[in-house]
Amino acid sequence: MAGRSVVKQEGGKKILVIDFRGSAYGPDVARYPQAMKDVVEKLTEVEADEVVLSEYYERIYDERQTNLLKGIAALITRLEEDTVWSPSHLGTSIDSKTLSPRHDAVLRILNTLRSDPFKAYLELLSELKTQMARLPSLSPQQAEDLKTFVNTLSFMRQGLEETQLISEMKAYLQQLGSIPTGRSAYNYFFEAAIKPSFIGSRIFFTGVEKLELLDQYDVLNSRVYVYKHPDKVENLYFIDPPEYSLPPEKYFLLEKTKEVVASHRPDTAEFMNITQARKYFRKVYAATISDLALKNNIKLTVEEKDGLAEIVSRYTIGYGILELFLADRQNTDVYIDAPLGEKPIYLVHSKYGQCQTNVIFSNDEARSVVSRFRALSGRAFDEAHPILDFDLPDLQTRIAAIGKPLSSDGIALVFRLHKTTPWTLTQFVDNKMFDSRTAGLFSFLVDAQASMLLVGSRGSGKTSFLQAMMQEIPQNLRILVQEDSVTGDSEMVVERNGLLEKTTTGELVDGLMKKYGYANFNGNHVLSNNLENVKVFSLNADYKVNRACVSQFIRHKVKKKIFEVETRTGKKIKVTSDHALFTLGAGGLEPIKTNELREGNFIATPRTLPFTETAVHFNALDYLEDGFVLGGEVKEFVETNWAALKTIAKKTGYKKAATSAWKRNGVLPVKAYKSTKKKMREDGLLFKIDKKSKPVPCSILVDEELAAFAGLWLADGCYDNKYATIVSVEGEAKKLVEKVAGRFGLRVRTHSDGFSPSISNTNLNWLLKNVLKLKGNSKTKQVPRWVYCLGASERAAFLRGLFSGDGWVAANEVSIRLQSKKLIEEIQTLLLSFGVVSRSGYIKRDDSWDCRVSSNKMLKAFKKVAFLQQKKNEGLMQLCERRPAQDCTDVIPLPRETKTFLTEHGLDKHDYVTRGYSVGRKKLASYAHVNALMQKLACSDLYWDQVKKVKCLGVIEDFVYDFSVPGQENFVCENIVAHNTQELPVPNLKRLGFSIQRMKTRPPLGGGSETEVSAEDALRTALRLGDSVLVVGEVRSKEAKALYEAMRVGAVGNVVMGTIHGESSYSIWDRVVNDLEVPTTSFKATDFCIVGAPIRFKGAIKRNRRIIEVTEVLKHWTTDPGQEKGFLEWELFDANKDALEMDEPLIHEKSEWVKKIERMRGITYEEIWNEINARGKTKQYMVDVKNKLNMPALLEAEYTTRAHTKYLLLSEKHRELYGKVMHDQLLDEWSQWVNENLVKECQQRQKAGA
Repeated sequence: MAGRSVVKQEGGKKILVIDFRGSAYGPDVARYPQAMKDVVEKLTEVEADEVVLSEYYERIYDERQTNLLKGIAALITRLEEDTVWSPSHLGTSIDSKTLSPRHDAVLRILNTLRSDPFKAYLELLSELKTQMARLPSLSPQQAEDLKTFVNTLSFMRQGLEETQLISEMKAYLQQLGSIPTGRSAYNYFFEAAIKPSFIGSRIFFTGVEKLELLDQYDVLNSRVYVYKHPDKVENLYFIDPPEYSLPPEKYFLLEKTKEVVASHRPDTAEFMNITQARKYFRKVYAATISDLALKNNIKLTVEEKDGLAEIVSRYTIGYGILELFLADRQNTDVYIDAPLGEKPIYLVHSKYGQCQTNVIFSNDEARSVVSRFRALSGRAFDEAHPILDFDLPDLQTRIAAIGKPLSSDGIALVFRLHKTTPWTLTQFVDNKMFDSRTAGLFSFLVDAQASMLLVGSRGSGKTSFLQAMMQEIPQNLRILVQEDSVTGDSEMVVERNGLLEKTTTGELVDGLMKKYGYANFNGNHVLSNNLENVKVFSLNADYKVNRACVSQFIRHKVKKKIFEVETRTGKKIKVTSDHALFTLGAGGLEPIKTNELREGNFIATPRTLPFTETAVHFNALDYLEDGFVLGGEVKEFVETNWAALKTIAKKTGYKKAATSAWKRNGVLPVKAYKSTKKKMREDGLLFKIDKKSKPVPCSILVDEELAAFAGLWLADGCYDNKYATIVSVEGEAKKLVEKVAGRFGLRVRTHSDGFSPSISNTNLNWLLKNVLKLKGNSKTKQVPRWVYCLGASERAAFLRGLFSGDGWVAANEVSIRLQSKKLIEEIQTLLLSFGVVSRSGYIKRDDSWDCRVSSNKMLKAFKKVAFLQQKKNEGLMQLCERRPAQDCTDVIPLPRETKTFLTEHGLDKHDYVTRGYSVGRKKLASYAHVNALMQKLACSDLYWDQVKKVKCLGVIEDFVYDFSVPGQENFVCENIVAHNTQELPVPNLKRLGFSIQRMKTRPPLGGGSETEVSAEDALRTALRLGDSVLVVGEVRSKEAKALYEAMRVGAVGNVVMGTIHGESSYSIWDRVVNDLEVPTTSFKATDFCIVGAPIRFKGAIKRNRRIIEVTEVLKHWTTDPGQEKGFLEWELFDANKDALEMDEPLIHEKSEWVKKIERMRGITYEEIWNEINARGKTKQYMVDVKNKLNMPALLEAEYTTRAHTKYLLLSEKHRELYGKVMHDQLLDEWSQWVNENLVKECQQRQKAGA
């Protein structure tokens, strides 16, 4: 019979799961009567909506099929409750010879009913017919006796015919015309859905024959079908992964492979990032599958082995079936709503809009995936932290997960897929964001060097539009941006090649520039290649900390004042006076210059740092130069390589007797071993550096015990003059020392001080110093670099060792005191990886530094670290269980106007506005519903730290440093969020041939050094070097003044563009002038405002990005452009026509900008529009060819920038030959070039699968 069973709750349904592994028959109720019997009997005991039979794969019987079996189970229960086999139901006679056959017949039918209901029905009919035939020949007394039995059989018949299964079976057989042999009739009713047992998600393909097929294509060896449903608004996106349609022997291999490699750890001495781990494990899986197939006589091709390895990889170290949706780059968003298991996954397709998929994601799989996301992000996800938001770099996807209590129905997930290449104007035309004529207009505005603000709300596409506009910039122009700087000794944690490390800005940038070189532009050193995949901690738009990739590293030499900013928690950062940190304004985070900071201001710092998770493994042989290796395979290795070793020994001066001893004793000098350039397996290998001390293992995996020991040593350990490792601890901590010693085959002794445990072994001492880097005295000890690479549990153990060695639980806090300032700073950083914000300070009386955790919320988070000692843990629990007082440390420093606004929603005006009380995070959470900003602030990864002191350190003449973090404009340095100003797709545009240069300039509001030039002078210099462009990724705050200075200086001969939040031209004037304090006269430097918005046509759910307004800013007005008709609307969007409408006569009559272009370029109004229309026709031609040939790649920047450059070159050639551009001829020449070059190249790549 089958094994154990369990009823699971999944999406509001009860699912009966029965384990058939090891069963003598298969998990198929149609084929195996024993399987049907198992299911029916279980259904008599439990309530279930669906049934799953699990072996190497799972057979899923849906609600309809389960109800058929539940009907049989209910009938059996009813018959058993009525005890239809009892004598009273079998006849009036008490003669056992009469009743016994009837009893056997009833029990036989009942037993058959469990495993073959229709056969039981036929047997019942046969028995009933036989007994009815006997009645006429019986005496009245005998007939009366038999009628009792006949009534019981009739009662059973009625019960069977009332069941849905027998009713449908009769109709099916009547339609069939005959009764099939065996159990084949059950196949019609019980055709189960099949999926691998290790996959939680279910897929379905019901009713596809009634659907209209719109499209089909392949994604990761899976077929995607897009259907149109006659009765649904959204289309259907059905995916058919190979893992749901494999033969049983392949499911067997998949399951066995998972079992075999479940406990496997890499034996290479390296840390693995996600990409490395995938490649490594895919090879392991392929090899394991090959071995298992050979042992079980299953024939597989190489392609089949690789395919199975890919499936195992997807569901072990990957993201399961989600990978298929995220790998389809035609998808833009994927939604998994709560409660999981009830609704299918939804997604937004770039071509077919919102689609319902055929995949139902299970709770178990969601928990598994969220666990992976939590590990990758290094952040908590529980009821105290119900939001998990971060980037998944290997799949270029943004993830947002919400759980209880925020999502009352449990976990819900949203995935936003990033576009991997910049948007282009042609793609926007193809997606109907605007028409081709408008695209031609935009291209001309860039060419004519207009100053533009690209306006829109979040989700309107303004940043994507900015990227597309930048591609219209002639490639001989130089793009300039303004930068900020930090000093070279500023410390930060970065990720490099998948591994975290603590470094300084100078060490990092100088090292990279020394290794890879740099470009020198007017003294600015710029490295635009990130060949080591360096990532910094950064704050995203939702105020969540993530690890973001750096696109550029910058340094330049200054002679200027340096300021040190110190906070209440002990953080310090040294920056130039013009460098911006972040404060909180009415609109959210705002940059604030260092020289504007005052004591008592609040600045943004991270309350958590999402560390990576990697296994740390060392091989002492990688560090040894002298000494001996023994144990393991050494003796066999010496014998196998004896000839080579004798030659090496002779060359290196070893005596013959010594080499003979190697072979005899199975010992090999490290130098001789390394000289062979061959490798032995690490298992069992030992090393020693002297003859007396006991050898210790070469291979060291840093687990929780060893990590905690390292922490103990840093807190209270030292080495004596000879060979002892001494840790001054007792109790539970001493037991840990004994465990670690035992792991190396060593014993612990008591030191001469009478209580400190001591491990006397030269080899272990050498290993701790030279491999684990545990060294230094009480003032110079530091956290070894490998600690930053540890997994969360090992990292917590390391801190546990530190706090157990030199920490204690006081009346109101947990504290640790050390004499190493550096060590205290690093403890604070490591605590942030667990969401613990601590405070540090200098203790003058004993020249030491302390680190303290005090608030109730942080103490509860500290429980993940805790202590080794039970008594200290009891004290910690008492602190956590105290009723917390008002937490005055974790506050959100809302400005007065925001608090005034919140009083309209219930905030106490007297306390928070009149008396000026700060709003705590918990308090603000109750107002999260008011608007998006309140929700972001309440759920943010920010800790608002108060400025304690801003001190001028004097003038330095040295390098200062900056990083470009695209899309986020900030990085975490010294555990403080520092500002940077880059939001442009610089690497992509550089690859496309654009000359992009970031320039360091003096801030427009002063504070710069004598060695820096002003923005105006920099632009004038750029004009002498060639035409220039200034592009500002986002205008949010005071940088608006710098932008308008640039617009005014660059009004002739330069393009200036920036994006800004807003909904219309007038709203932007109001914000720029009244909120950002740009003078009204300066706003006139804007030539055009281009406004975008997401449109819901006819109130539909779907949002469509559209440009809704193109407006010229006229120059004649003085105070209010709205009242003085200072805006000229070139184009306005009509939603009824889904089109921009242009008033050309009005433009001809009123446009000041057109008249300026006529005057400056010597061209007529008609020639301007000929050029605009010609540019528009080039965009439309590219779109038409793409649609005709089904060639989406043709609209990518790689091709459109080349097409645009060719258009400019041909235009220039016409001017040389004809004195003007002959647009019709030009378009013919250009389209011919496109066909012969770009189209052919794109077709070839498409055929080759590039």
